[in-house]
Amino acid sequence: MEEKKLYPMKVIPKVIELPWGTFTHIVADLGYEESKIGSGYLAGDTLEDVMETYFERVVGDDNFAFYGRQFPLSIAALDIRRGLGPVSVCPPDELAQERYDALGKKKLWYVAKAYADAAVFLGFNEALDASRLYESSADGSLPSLLHRETAHMGDFFVIEPGTVHAAQNVKLIEVSEASGLDFVIFGDDTALDSLVEALDFIELGPCKEDEDHHHAHADQDKVSRTLEKCDEFAVTEIHLTDALHIYTEQFGSFIIYSCLGGEVSFQFPKDGPTGMDTYLLAAGETLLIPAELQDFYIVPIDRGSLLLEASVPPHKMEDSYLPEEHHHHDHDHCDHDHCGHHHHEN
Repeated sequence: MEEKKLYPMKVIPKVIELPWGTFTHIVADLGYEESKIGSGYLAGDTLEDVMETYFERVVGDDNFAFYGRQFPLSIAALDIRRGLGPVSVCPPDELAQERYDALGKKKLWYVAKAYADAAVFLGFNEALDASRLYESSADGSLPSLLHRETAHMGDFFVIEPGTVHAAQNVKLIEVSEASGLDFVIFGDDTALDSLVEALDFIELGPCKEDEDHHHAHADQDKVSRTLEKCDEFAVTEIHLTDALHIYTEQFGSFIIYSCLGGEVSFQFPKDGPTGMDTYLLAAGETLLIPAELQDFYIVPIDRGSLLLEASVPPHKMEDSYLPEEHHHHDHDHCDHDHCGHHHHEN
């Protein structure tokens, strides 16, 4: 039987209303939360279903060898409109694997909108000890200890595991490792329990002013700006004024495009000698392009359309995240009952 050709897949976002605003799962393969495909013959299937069927055809050979059937990237949106959102911290990969049989969670926050008094908080203003951190969470004074940075549209913040972080009055696009391990240490009823569990990996030192957490005031004349390229993910901001020709082989990975403004057309060569398959992407929509698709064009419909491009640099087998017998990943390792620390689930 001839294998069906994969195609660019729109994913369906899921919006969750919370006291501080909304949390939207844009791309998720987390066991307790699974994105659904919204277009083509796979419409209605979850991202987990797609990975269970198409494996390396989706993520690329090296990434499949490293992550198994775990889709390795999550994308979400936090629209924090009512003051300070939850104060959270995430574990590193090694600890997360040993303690929870899960990925850790490095993340990038991209500022899609900045409301009045918009800010991101990273780390502490001064060195703390564990007892003072616990007391400040218990008595409500923890926000006053956080290092504050004013947030502008187009800013981005790279948040390492162990760094306490929060935001206020801002809409963020979050690109992260595919993990549900957000420990909320201030801002909900389980914060103190989560804080005790996270104490051994929280960075208690002061935030250094010269740390490369964020880059402000983007040069809007640049077509593309690399925000971060690390082992966990690569993220690029694209101000699309003219058509771009993208070669997927150069990525060695799937590519995800989130349209943050305007409208664009993705054009893929047909199998025949001529013609193109066209996929339109409007503001607020996201397109997952499997690794097996070789090349395509991105054409702006609205001049100045804004895209966020995300992928995972290829990982080599010898550095595999899981032992060989676990390459076929168990999505139940981090279900909602076990990981009661998701700030968007409380």
